[in-house]
Amino acid sequence: MPPVHTHLNPFDWSSHPSSSAPSVFGALPYPSPTRATHAPQLTAFYLTALNPTVLNCAVVDARARVHYAVSTDGAMPGYTVVKRARDQKSVALVEWQAHPRVEVRGAVAKQETRDWLRLSSDQTCASSFLWGVGLMLRADTGR
Repeated sequence: MPPVHTHLNPFDWSSHPSSSAPSVFGALPYPSPTRATHAPQLTAFYLTALNPTVLNCAVVDARARVHYAVSTDGAMPGYTVVKRARDQKSVALVEWQAHPRVEVRGAVAKQETRDWLRLSSDQTCASSFLWGVGLMLRADTGR
């Protein structure tokens, strides 16, 4: 009787190199390999240097680098301006009225804040999109 070569035996599972091929030649459901997915990049910003409230403050990153300055001029209390720290260019404006309005230059046309920044059903955070990037705002209660 001639010797049986296991490397030619399709029923000998131990002779095949490991692969991600499905078992039983596709007769059973098998999860298809997925491409490596990348976790979304998250950047946390913090409102600091409240003077005396968030209407006059600095927006910093986790390394305490100032990115934006938020200011409400006492002479024009109905408006809050957000300026980029690096060049002091005004990038956003909030008009405080019965229904506050927001405008982000080059990205969001002036509209009611509630239409652009949606409050979650449990009212713990608000979310929107800006330049194709998802935003989420929430209070950091220190918990």
